[in-house]
Amino acid sequence: MADAVLLRGGRRLFLISPHGEVVRQEAIGKDAEEAARSIGFGWAGAGDEAIVRLRANAPPGLSLTTADPEIHVRTAAMGWPVTLLPVDAGAAARASMPSRPIAHERAWLLARARVEMLEAAADPEEQLIALAREEERTERSLDREVGAASAWISEGAPTLAEHATSWTSFREAFARHHALLRGRVEDVARELVPNLSEIVGPRIAARLVAAANGRAALARMTAGRLQLLGARRRPGAHGPRFGIIFGALRGFDPPPARAAAFARSLAALAAIAVKADVSTQRWIAPELVRRRTLRLARLRREHA
Repeated sequence: MADAVLLRGGRRLFLISPHGEVVRQEAIGKDAEEAARSIGFGWAGAGDEAIVRLRANAPPGLSLTTADPEIHVRTAAMGWPVTLLPVDAGAAARASMPSRPIAHERAWLLARARVEMLEAAADPEEQLIALAREEERTERSLDREVGAASAWISEGAPTLAEHATSWTSFREAFARHHALLRGRVEDVARELVPNLSEIVGPRIAARLVAAANGRAALARMTAGRLQLLGARRRPGAHGPRFGIIFGALRGFDPPPARAAAFARSLAALAAIAVKADVSTQRWIAPELVRRRTLRLARLRREHA
């Protein structure tokens, strides 16, 4: 029998003959949600079951091709010889697939979008980016609350004093939440960018990754670009010369007059560290820490 093309359309698998006829079709899962979860997480369960049914019910002696790499991988893993074709080679067969009702297509696309979001959220790097951004927002909110509390006047007014008590309780709970969130951010940062975390601190490392939208993008930056990352205004004659990296200085206490010079050095070391984290995964932090320590000591001698 002539070859047929095995393709997926929505949550269904189709065998399309060279004449554009549907030889066989099988549904993946009982609904769009089950199909999307199955295909999204490696064709587990319902996806493999649909392939097994299709193979069992396909006409004997049928040789198959597919232009879908995922289908090729799954059928090969199940011992079903299906030849992989270039994507454009399956265009005619794909055009022959029966059209699906708009409501079914909409349900499928929404289910796939939810699965893709879950897959992205499960990625440790995406988790770090989300947590780092939330930690920074939470810190700003907490700082505003603390600043507002210093200006609050409650003496002589029972109602205001009662509000101050509940407000204090809220701020304390908010601070505990921020501390927990910060701990999570630092744990993930130490795992994903260990060299960078050692050089600038895990919280600053996480914020740098979040501002760059990923480790790979951060690793491609020059030291000068990394130095400006997160600056609130465009650099110019009187604009900022540093962004997020300047927040790392609190833990090193450089001489105020030499803080900018130390921040430049720190940005250069951070650029080296993140490149190692992304490309070689080698632990080079001890040498970078030694260079950081020498630079800080030299700036303190110059300022003395």
